[in-house]
Amino acid sequence: MGLGLDLSGVTPDGNRLRPGQYACVIKNARIEMSKANDRMLSIELHDKGGRGMITDRLNIFHRNPKPREIALKQLKKLLQVSGYPNPDLFDEVSHLNGLSVGVNIVEGEPWTNAQGEVKRGGGELDPWNGYFRLMPGVEVLGPKPETAAPADQRLKTAHSHTRQLYAQQTGGSDAFDDDIPDFGR
Repeated sequence: MGLGLDLSGVTPDGNRLRPGQYACVIKNARIEMSKANDRMLSIELHDKGGRGMITDRLNIFHRNPKPREIALKQLKKLLQVSGYPNPDLFDEVSHLNGLSVGVNIVEGEPWTNAQGEVKRGGGELDPWNGYFRLMPGVEVLGPKPETAAPADQRLKTAHSHTRQLYAQQTGGSDAFDDDIPDFGR
């Protein structure tokens, strides 16, 4: 028996971004209703490298002033770093579409499935430092490696990435004038 489902107008969801840093473009910014029946701003952030997307939902209309204040601060940061024409006056949701922004994705909280198994949390926007300004000519790092290296290796890698970003931004040497050890690079 054939179902005859017409899926020509259906677009499958993309992969959810894993923890890391990404250069994203905003698509499909809109106002939605939350589970608590409050309006909220929903923003799809699509990786320019095609590795996936993530949705940020900002409770800018929440009835409780504290969540609303947090959401408004996150929105202001997004407007500032994305090049929105006037970050002090947000008047049209559709004006977000097409703007570019850097995003920091972190691993979410572990969760328990119906069988009682604890699973790793998925990627989610860093709640404290989710957005950053993209710098021309500076490569965004992308996903973090799946396997965790020992702490000293992670520190060495982070320091190396910082040096590379500094060199790209300044167009020169990766030499810092600091007291941080070079870890034998």
